[in-house]
Amino acid sequence: MLTLAGCTKGSDEIPPEVISRDSMVHIMAMFHIAEARIMFAGSRATLPDVRMTYLREVLAHANVDTTRFLRSFDFYANKPALFASMYEDVIVDISKQQAEARKQNKKP
Repeated sequence: MLTLAGCTKGSDEIPPEVISRDSMVHIMAMFHIAEARIMFAGSRATLPDVRMTYLREVLAHANVDTTRFLRSFDFYANKPALFASMYEDVIVDISKQQAEARKQNKKP
């Protein structure tokens, strides 16, 4: 029993090569904001090159390469409860960024 309990606990740990939960939440929020900008831009932004440019900028801003991001995303996506709680925090992050943008727009 103790061996099984030890294995289960270890599976919940985030390996060092995986992006931290908080960083991943922020990256995912930035991705969603980039997607919204693409949708807002309309048909000219539907080109794959435009979409890839936005996504590369998000990863460059986070100082993360595509391979590490995809591996990290897969890690979290395979843990549904953790992934769902992360998305709750993504919504909070996006809301905070929206509020900050509104403050910046109101300054004289």
